[in-house]
Formats: sequence, structure tokens, C-alpha cells
Amino acid sequence: MNLPSKFKLSSSALLVLSLVAAGHAFAAPKTYTAKKIDAGSFPSGYNVTAVSPNGKKYAGTKSRSGGGFEAWYYNGSSFKTIPFISNVDWSTKDSNPPLGCRYSYYCEMIPTDINNNGDIVGQGKWDSYYTNQDHVWISRSGGKPGEIKATTNVDRSFGASLNAYGNIVFTARQWPTYDHHAMTQHVSTYKYNSGAKDLGTLKTGDKVGKASWASSTPDIKSNSSRPVVGYSKNGETRKVSYYTYDVIKGFIYKNGKMTELPAFQSTWDSKAHGINKYGVAVGEAGSRQDQMTYHAVKWVNGKIIDLNIKPSDGSGLDQKKALHITDDGTIHGIVKEYRYADGGRRGYDYPFVYKDGVQKRLMDLVTSGEKFLPFIPIKVLNVNPNGSLLIQGKVEGGSGWGYYHLTPN
Repeated sequence: MNLPSKFKLSSSALLVLSLVAAGHAFAAPKTYTAKKIDAGSFPSGYNVTAVSPNGKKYAGTKSRSGGGFEAWYYNGSSFKTIPFISNVDWSTKDSNPPLGCRYSYYCEMIPTDINNNGDIVGQGKWDSYYTNQDHVWISRSGGKPGEIKATTNVDRSFGASLNAYGNIVFTARQWPTYDHHAMTQHVSTYKYNSGAKDLGTLKTGDKVGKASWASSTPDIKSNSSRPVVGYSKNGETRKVSYYTYDVIKGFIYKNGKMTELPAFQSTWDSKAHGINKYGVAVGEAGSRQDQMTYHAVKWVNGKIIDLNIKPSDGSGLDQKKALHITDDGTIHGIVKEYRYADGGRRGYDYPFVYKDGVQKRLMDLVTSGEKFLPFIPIKVLNVNPNGSLLIQGKVEGGSGWGYYHLTPN
């Protein structure tokens, strides 16, 4: 920054300005209070898979007779079953009636995200004998769901999430090329078999990547200035021994343009998994040529920063990834560790929380409400914009896994 001498700032002042611009507060990770969210109020067999940021609305699954799962929605006072959907549109008055759940054993409707308005997205299987034919769907307040597609040549979709304003991101597979493309959609503009926007792929010179995947979008209302992050093939290749691999790079999509996020070396991989409203993205980057190891990273103003996450067990394992970042700069992710649990020494993905250079295990930050088993890691299902979490965990003296809401203290 070239300023006249009388306007020059100290290095510490510049650091303060840069952290404020990136949405950071100056504090170590907060502690959490855990509350079991299905005890005494949710019917037996109801599993929670998504909680709204305000903690007042829930969605999840329950087993159905004949096999598979059906979805439900809870608005704070009553439950509603979300019906199965079909690939046949009623509005077209097709001569063939909707099939609904044709092969009972393979029918699934699994909510993956919900916002405070009661907009729900998920993925499921229906009208198909094949177990891998996932499709993303939307439902408003538990009403009739619809499948999200860009065009009719999408044969599979997955990974749906949405923000507070109903903006959805997901990944769709094109048929018959089987190339994946990152997509975005708004719940209010949903149309059967159309309406989703294809974000395209990264390019390197005249080389075009063949596939991209969407990860998340922050709580920004505007469609034009709202970024989407994910990762994409960029047209380059990398040779390791006798094998050639496509290079994959994280991206930020904004204002109709997909911008590549750097890795540690130009032909190494990177993947973006989360972004906050200040434009700070987080993810992972390969840490050696064969990409068998990876580091948790963040990108600020297009520059990659290694978070230097360390396994707390001293194993020296080199597998870490950052998955979410809140607006105050708190980063959530997972780190591979070996610990003695369930009768043996096993590798688990332990969730970490990182803030302003301070790294903590999530389990060590739960200071009230429940005491979780120390060597069986919490599974983070949702990180909400307000910093609250939906997790699965095992508590001391309890039986089996339970669902818990973690609220920052």
C-alpha cells in the first residue's frame, strides 16, 4: 500500500484493518452449550437432519413401511410429512400418472438444509430401481416438493444447500456425457425440469474444464452479487508416475464470472467448501504432488493462506479440511486423528474450530449441557450463519447416537 509518509500506518494497524475487512473479530473460539433436540418432543424414529439457524424449525427422516425413508417438517408446533414426488409433472397433464415411490426399498427423501422461512432442500430417490440415482428437491413449509433441474437432460443431482433468502446451490450430472456442473436456483423461481442456472466450469487459456461442483453460498440476498463457491476442473492435467490426472481448483462465482482460487502449486488441487458474506472462502489444498494429503486453507482477496491445523494426537497425519466459515471469521473443519476407541486404535475425522490463529477441538469447547464421550468424535451436520451447530454425538451414560443443537455461549 503506497501512502504518503504522514498517512502511513503501522504494520499492526494494517493487520487490524485487514482482519476487520475479512470479517474477523478478535477472540479465540467460543464455547458451546449442547441441548438434545429430540428428547421428549420428537416421536420415536424421527431423525433430525437439518435445523434452521434460529433453532425453531426442523426437518428430517423417518423409516417408511416397505423400506426407505420419508421426510418430515416441524414448524415449532406441529409435524408434517413431506410427500414423495415423481418425475412426471401434474401440470403437463401427462397421460401417464405420477409413479411416486415405485420401488419401495429404494425410496428416500432426506432433507439436507432448512432456513428460517421453512424453505427445505434435500435429496432423494424415487421412480428408480438404482440406488445411486439421487435427485435434489425443494419444499416450502413442508408442502408438495418438486425436483430441481436446469434442463431435462440432468439425470442425477446432489449436495443441495440454501441460505436465509432461499438461494440454493447444488450439483447436477448431465446426460449422456456424465459431466457434473455447479448449479444455483431460487425457491421462488422454481419450475419443473428447468430454471436452475448452470455456473459452467473453469478455463485455462483455451483449455476448458469438463466438470464443476457447487459447495455453498453465504447469506446475501442479491442474486447478482451473491457469490457461490465450489471446485472445478480447469482444463489442465498433472502427471504422477504413469498416471495423468485432471487439475481441480476451487472457485468463486460472482456477477456471472467464475474465478479460480489458487493452490500451493499451479498444478496441484484445491477445493472451496464455504464462504462468508465478506468474501472469505475456506476449503482444502493438496500438500504434495500426488494429492494424497491436504491442508485446511482460507482465501482472502484471492490469496491462499494455510491455517496450519495440527492433529492434537501428535500423529503427524496430513489430512485436514476447512468446511465452513461464519461471518465473524470462525472456521469449522475436520482433521484426521488416530485414537483408541471402540476397542482399538482407529482413524477418525475430528471436528476443529479455528479463530484468529487459535485451534480447538470442537468436543473440548462444549462446556455445558451434555458431556460427550472424549474419544468418539462429534459429527457436524450443519453450521448455521449465527454460529449454532447441528451435530450427532454420543454422551457419557447415554445409549447410541443423539442429535444435539450447540449454541455459542
